[in-house]
Amino acid sequence: MFSLCNAGVQFSEVGAMTACVLLSLIFGKMFGVVGFAKAAEATGRAPVPKGISDGDLWLVGLIASLGLTVALFVAGQAFTNKSLESQAKMGALLSGLVGFAALAIHWFRPKDAPAPESERTRRLNWHNSGDLVGI
Repeated sequence: MFSLCNAGVQFSEVGAMTACVLLSLIFGKMFGVVGFAKAAEATGRAPVPKGISDGDLWLVGLIASLGLTVALFVAGQAFTNKSLESQAKMGALLSGLVGFAALAIHWFRPKDAPAPESERTRRLNWHNSGDLVGI
């Protein structure tokens, strides 16, 4: 609510900068979260936590794309042209709709089957299970 009341944006200010900011927030953050999680997992030293599916990881990336506070601040500081500033702020505000999309996806998506535990993950998590056999 704070963002909507204090952004100082007229709803008529929608343009190319709105789409640029909105798409950058959604796809940049989503691919960044998922990409770095998968890269960390590929090193073998930082596996994705047990019980977290790929669908869950994409949903976390989508939620991370909510860009209200920082995006509004940056848009206010980056542009001297008021029209471009308003369009950029509108893109940041519209990213708030991603939260509703994430809720809808979470409620209506089929639940993923649990991922099979790899031998590497089982060895890394031996201390949690109390099973010292086979290490």
